[in-house]
Amino acid sequence: MEITIKIFGLKEQRIIRDSWLTSTGIESETEFAVTKHHVIDFNNEFDAMKFIAETDCDFEHGFEIIKTFKK
Repeated sequence: MEITIKIFGLKEQRIIRDSWLTSTGIESETEFAVTKHHVIDFNNEFDAMKFIAETDCDFEHGFEIIKTFKK
């Protein structure tokens, strides 16, 4: 059985839900959502944890680790 450790970075993004023109200019209704961005795959947990510990990146909400199994 093959194991793959997938690392995703979590970022917050601004989403504009609606916008309209008013007498004072353009106004909008926005909300924020956390999105996942695939970063890298590893074959073992040690290398994945080492990558996370040593990585200096701009993912303000950290990382998500997913372990997958393949026959």
